[in-house]
Amino acid sequence: MKKLSSILLAIAIVALVTAGTNAQIKNVLLEQHTGAWCGWCVDGTVVMDEILELYGDQVIGVKIHSGDAMEIPEQSVIAGALGLTGYPTGSVDRKNFGGSVFLSRGSWKASCESQIQQKAKAEVDCLYTVDKDTRIVKIQVMANIIDPMDFPLKFNAYIVEDDVTGVGSGYDQSNYLSSRAGFEDNPYYDQPPTIVGYHHMKVVRKMLGGAWGVAIDIPETVQAGEFYCCQFVSKIDEAWKIDDVNFVGMLQADAEDNKEIINSAYAVEDVLLFDSNAPTKQVVPPVSDFNNVYTLENPTGEDQTYTVTVSTTGRTPADWSAEFSCGTTELTTTDINNTSGQIVVPANSSAELLLTLKVGSILGFGDAQIVLVLEGTPTVRRTRMITAVTSEIEKLLLETGSGYSMRPYLENTDHNDLFTLDPADYLAFADKMTKVKLIVWNKGPADGLSADEIDIIKNTKNVNHFICGDGVIGSLVYPDNLSYFGLEWIGWNLEAQGPTYAVWISGQEGDVITGNLGGNIEGHLIQYYVNLVRITDTDNVMPIMHFRDNGYRAYNNFRYSVSANDAIFGVRTTGNNARTVLLGISPYIIADENVRRTLIKNILDWLVSDISAEN
Repeated sequence: MKKLSSILLAIAIVALVTAGTNAQIKNVLLEQHTGAWCGWCVDGTVVMDEILELYGDQVIGVKIHSGDAMEIPEQSVIAGALGLTGYPTGSVDRKNFGGSVFLSRGSWKASCESQIQQKAKAEVDCLYTVDKDTRIVKIQVMANIIDPMDFPLKFNAYIVEDDVTGVGSGYDQSNYLSSRAGFEDNPYYDQPPTIVGYHHMKVVRKMLGGAWGVAIDIPETVQAGEFYCCQFVSKIDEAWKIDDVNFVGMLQADAEDNKEIINSAYAVEDVLLFDSNAPTKQVVPPVSDFNNVYTLENPTGEDQTYTVTVSTTGRTPADWSAEFSCGTTELTTTDINNTSGQIVVPANSSAELLLTLKVGSILGFGDAQIVLVLEGTPTVRRTRMITAVTSEIEKLLLETGSGYSMRPYLENTDHNDLFTLDPADYLAFADKMTKVKLIVWNKGPADGLSADEIDIIKNTKNVNHFICGDGVIGSLVYPDNLSYFGLEWIGWNLEAQGPTYAVWISGQEGDVITGNLGGNIEGHLIQYYVNLVRITDTDNVMPIMHFRDNGYRAYNNFRYSVSANDAIFGVRTTGNNARTVLLGISPYIIADENVRRTLIKNILDWLVSDISAEN
C-alpha cells in the first residue's frame, strides 16, 4: 500500500479471558537511576518518597544503581538505549514525555499523575512464593489484555531489596545538600557530605527478564480479552536479606521505538485461581447453559475474604443472564449492572467457583464475567470471563470500532439481520459457526486482511463474502493471494486532486451492482492511494468499479499510463463455489451518502440473492 502523506524458567500460558467492566488499575513504575557517588541523588530520594506517600501502591518506586557496589548491568543498557545524560534522573513507565524518556526529579510528580489518569491497556497481577530454606523464589506475572496492542510485549520481574548497607565508597552516600543554602527544609540538610552506613532503599538487585523483558509466546498483536502469564524462578543471593526483599512484576513493550512499561504490580503472596480445562469461548444452541468451573486456593494460614462481582457485557442479548455460585453464595445478573457478594476461602483450603452464561432465545453473542477482589488487598484482582455465540447465526458483519462502521447503512433495510462481531472473535469461532452463509469484512480506510483472516476466507466453503477497505487489495499482494480471486495487482492509481484528495470513480455500465450508480461519482481518499487489479479469471470475475478518467499508476517504482476502464479496484466473482465482492476502497471514500448507501445495498442484495435461491 502507498500512504498519502538469571531466569531458570519462563512459561507462557494463554487463556481467553477478559477484564471486567470495573475500572482497571493502572499502576505507574517510577525508576530512579542513582548511585552512592551521586551527591544530588539524595534529593531524588526525597522526591520519590513524597510521591509514594501521596499515591501509595499505585506508584511503584525502585532505584537502579550505577557506578557503586549495588550496580546492575542492565542499568547501562537502559541508559544507553533511552538517552540518559545525567544523575539523578528517572523514568515514569519509560514513557517518552515531550521527546525524553528520562526526566529531572522536578517532573516526576506531574508525569506520575498523568500516567495514573491513563486507562490501563492491560491489567497486571504479580504473585510469589519463597522457600526460605532454599532461597528459591517463584514469581508469577499475569497480564489481562484490556486494549488491543500491535507491538512486541514482554514480561519482567524485579527483585528489590530494602535497607541495603555496606562498608566503603560503594555504599557511603554522597550528599550535596549538606548545609546547602536553599535546602534548609530538606531532610538531608543536616546530614554530613558523606553519609557513612547509609541505608539504601528500593534497590533493584536483579532484573529477571533483563533490561527489556522475556519473550514468551505473546503474539505481536494482542486483542482485548486475551490472558498471558509468565513464571520466573530464581535464587535469592545469600548476601541479600531475605526478609527485606520484595518483588515487582510488569508487562513492557519492546519495539524499536517503544520501551514503555504497560503496567506493573507489587508482588503479593500467591493467591491461586486455577482454570478448568474447559474452553472459555463456545458456540452453543439458543436456550442453553454454558459454564466453567474454577478453583480458588488459599495457601496461607488465614481465612481470605473475596468480594465477587458478576455481570454480563453490553453486547450480551437482553434475555441472556450470568450466574455465579460458590457454596451458599449465589449471584445472578441480567444486565451490565453488577451484582456483588462475598465468599470466604478458609486457611490452607480451596473453593470451587461456578460461572454460568445462560443463553436465551435471542440470537447473538454475549459474555458472563466475574471479578474477585481480595479484601484488604484491592490490588489483588482476578477476572474470568466466558463467551458464547449462538450456533444459528447465518450473517455476520466483521468490523472494529465505530468511526467507519457499516452498521448505519444496514439499519431500516433488509440487511439489518447481520450480527456484528470483532474479527478476532470470529476467528476464534469460525470452525464451529457452520451455519454462516454471508460475511461482510469491513476493514475501513486503514486496515488490510491479516494472514489468519485470508486463510479463513479461502478455506471456509459455501460462504459469500463482501470484503472492503482501502488496505484489502494491498494485503493480498504479498504473498500472492489475489490469484485466488482471479486477479493480479498492477499498482496503485496516482489520482488524488487538491487538499481533499479528490478522486472521480465510476460504476460498471450494465452491472447488476453498480450499473445504476452512474459514471461520475465523487470520492475523497482518506489514507491510501487506491490499489488496482487486473482480472485474470474472465469466466468468473466481473469488474464493478473503476476510475472515471484515464490516468497513471505506480508499479515497482515506475509510472505507467492506465485507461479508466483498466483502473479497476472493485470486482465480483462467482469462483470458488461462492459469491464474493472485493472492493478496494472503504465505502466512506464516496462523498455522496446516498450513493454509498445504494452501493452497499446492491452488493448485499446480490450476495443474499444467491443464499435465497439456495434456500
